[in-house]
Amino acid sequence: MKKHIWIKSAITSFILVVLPLSVNAAQIYDSEITTPINGYRPYLPSVGPYLYQQANPDVIYKAIENDGQKVQVKAGDTLRVPTYLIDDAYSVYYTWADLDSTNTASDIEDKEQINLTFEWYLLEANSTEIKPGENATLLTSDDGVVNDDGEIGPSYTVGLNAVGSQIGFRIKAWSERGLPKEGVYLDVPNIAYLGKQTSPVDPSLPPVTKVPEPGLEEDKHPDIEDKVVGMDNEFIVKIYDITDGEEKAVLLEEDTPIYVTRTYKASVEKWDAVSLDYVDKTAEYEDFLTWSLYEVQDSNETTPVYEFMTANGMINNIPTEAKALKAFSPLETPFTYDAVDLAEIKAKFIKGDNTVFKLQDTNQDALPQAATLAPNFSEQSLQLKVRLVLP
Repeated sequence: MKKHIWIKSAITSFILVVLPLSVNAAQIYDSEITTPINGYRPYLPSVGPYLYQQANPDVIYKAIENDGQKVQVKAGDTLRVPTYLIDDAYSVYYTWADLDSTNTASDIEDKEQINLTFEWYLLEANSTEIKPGENATLLTSDDGVVNDDGEIGPSYTVGLNAVGSQIGFRIKAWSERGLPKEGVYLDVPNIAYLGKQTSPVDPSLPPVTKVPEPGLEEDKHPDIEDKVVGMDNEFIVKIYDITDGEEKAVLLEEDTPIYVTRTYKASVEKWDAVSLDYVDKTAEYEDFLTWSLYEVQDSNETTPVYEFMTANGMINNIPTEAKALKAFSPLETPFTYDAVDLAEIKAKFIKGDNTVFKLQDTNQDALPQAATLAPNFSEQSLQLKVRLVLP
């Protein structure tokens, strides 16, 4: 009996120990959720425009390909910041960066946003800052600016109103990935120097613009001289068709056809630094106008048939000294040119000065040398040019 009672007691004791146990729920206390995690801002280590000169608009001018010769930007030239790089690698002309990027995972530049926030400016000479409304004027599409999302990059064709001024621009780096996606504006007040930004190691700080040092070659644009915008041509010589009267004069464009029986007039315009425009100076410079007729060869080269015709005859030797130039126009003693009849030459200048020239009425009226040229035996198919010959 005692043994049985002991076992029962043991079982009873075990049950009493286990049954009172219970599980308590965990207690969690949250902080406020943070703002989004920021990386580095995108930035532009180096930016500078390509230069396309008016005389060769399809080719980027590079000093390194022209004996190291830097050039002055002139009216008619085109500047383009190559934000769209199709064949070229990053260079001093354009480099985009973001310190969040690695070789395996990169933030990507947002070229469309870069172009849309790009701004060209016209500044007073020697400006070191861009202050719109004070020393800087924002240029628009009316001034020859093209800012779009096409594969060309922001461009500006330099207008006559830029002569004597300085050109600058603002550009902002953008990223398609990461946070923040937007950089800060890089101001480049003078295109003769490269725009440069650096990114601080601390991602909470924005990129910093490097102020260019005039004596530091690596800060200078590799192709552009540090000069205000200049003029490519001090003079412009034009030809008008005045057959129906000078009040109905028609300017000859590059592809305008010309015809026999017609009368043509030359004009001389000179750049005026006060009005910042070309003004008519024909009366002042008509003594220095000459007319030429050229034959087009199969190679598309032109051969002179008559060169340097004036109302007083032909000039077959252009003098190099100013005093000699003054003496030949109008000529005191007309030169002969391939035994051409001087009376025929003079008859072409129907006003008696060098401004108005008339083409043949019929083949019989053609200038003697033109009448000997096969296959047309006339002035037909020849090309006309006016030259202003100054010392």
